[in-house]
Amino acid sequence: MCKHLNLVFPQWQGGPKRQVYDGAMQLAEALENKLLMQRVPVDLNEELELEKNIIGYKSIVNQLRAAVETLTDYNPETIFTIGGNCSVSIAPIGYLNQRFNGDLVVVWLDAHGDINSPESSPSKLFTGMPIRQLLGEGDSEIDHMLPSKLKPDQIILAGTRDLDLPEAEYIKMAGIKIITPEVLELSPETVFHSISSKGYTHVYVHIDTDVLTETAFKFSAWPSKEGITMKTLTEVLDNMNDKFRFVGASLVEFLPCDALGMTQLQLICKKILTGLTPNAIS
Repeated sequence: MCKHLNLVFPQWQGGPKRQVYDGAMQLAEALENKLLMQRVPVDLNEELELEKNIIGYKSIVNQLRAAVETLTDYNPETIFTIGGNCSVSIAPIGYLNQRFNGDLVVVWLDAHGDINSPESSPSKLFTGMPIRQLLGEGDSEIDHMLPSKLKPDQIILAGTRDLDLPEAEYIKMAGIKIITPEVLELSPETVFHSISSKGYTHVYVHIDTDVLTETAFKFSAWPSKEGITMKTLTEVLDNMNDKFRFVGASLVEFLPCDALGMTQLQLICKKILTGLTPNAIS
């Protein structure tokens, strides 16, 4: 067992922008002198095929299996994941939800809902399906590989503003909480009030860089209009441990950056790691 694990999972097939692999590896290499990291092997040169309503299905399944095996082997108490696209979050979230016996709330900071099923998805890209998969309503083979399932009450969508119609309908039907960018900017503590109202102790934060405004961060893989500022994001991270136990985070969906962009990503990493495992990064 290890207390903390830094996982590099540069999966791109769910996107399928190959550049998110390069972005994840650029960040990992920038941090390699400061952090010990475990990498999930990812296929690079392949033609992506549609299978079971998911593009790149075979690689996604194989890579997810490797990620779950890594987490099982290390058995960490806290996890920081560098991705890749949004689907890399399902393995650490499923693992931590099992570890803490369902006492976990997931704050999904993302411009998009990421809550399509393979059938409802217009694009058939797995990056738009991870939450639905975590809820046990995605692909059956992937479902069997995940250590646990979430309930809709365990999800908080924050900064979300770009939904497909099937996603909006499902979110309303399931009663999933959404905090808009406008509300989050005005009152970052809304996140903590929402967590408190649910009664969970442990928190996982998924951060897709497209939750930020394009002015705040210029290297998101799937930019969306509006969004939140870097100040608001860091304020949320700075206060995550005040009332809850911060046990996991993902930082995903960014392209290779210039020096300023890399500095911004490293700042986010430092905020995350200070909350998860103090003194992990200088």
